[in-house]
Amino acid sequence: MPDYPRREVFSSAPLEFVACEIRVPTAPKLLRDDTFEALADALSDLLPIPDQEHVQTLTVIAGQDGGVESERRYRFLNRERTASAVVARNAITVETTDYREFSEFRALVLRVVDAVAASTKIVGVERVGLRYIDEIRVPDTITDANGWRGWISDDVLGVLSVAEGYVPNAFQTVLRLDGPES
Repeated sequence: MPDYPRREVFSSAPLEFVACEIRVPTAPKLLRDDTFEALADALSDLLPIPDQEHVQTLTVIAGQDGGVESERRYRFLNRERTASAVVARNAITVETTDYREFSEFRALVLRVVDAVAASTKIVGVERVGLRYIDEIRVPDTITDANGWRGWISDDVLGVLSVAEGYVPNAFQTVLRLDGPES
């Protein structure tokens, strides 16, 4: 692991949830019973609680009949229920609510990916996403986005200066970076 001289390690980090989702082209074999059994065996020491989920998605379109789509997924949990892996027909997601170090989380993700690769041929990767959910506990009541000043870096809140004199009812910052081949 590289040395980061300015890196801070907090004894009580505010991260509440971390997830890595790997989107893949649809692979029906991911949801076969023999794949479930193979994954349960491969992950039994790390995520020993196998489960099946049925997720229903309701589509509503104005002026048209919507539809309900049902999808089966496999979930593998640790005994403390602080880490899990979800395998769906087009995604592998690894989640934790007990994040300590990136190297530990990366090892968990790679272990799940290796188990999937050993049981099913995945023809490609469409997207990889990391999601970090922080929790900031503020003793005061925050009534609008400007109330976060002093609690969140001014660099993050800088866009609020565009609306000086107004009370924003929502606030979102997005940063998208394109690589050299974009």
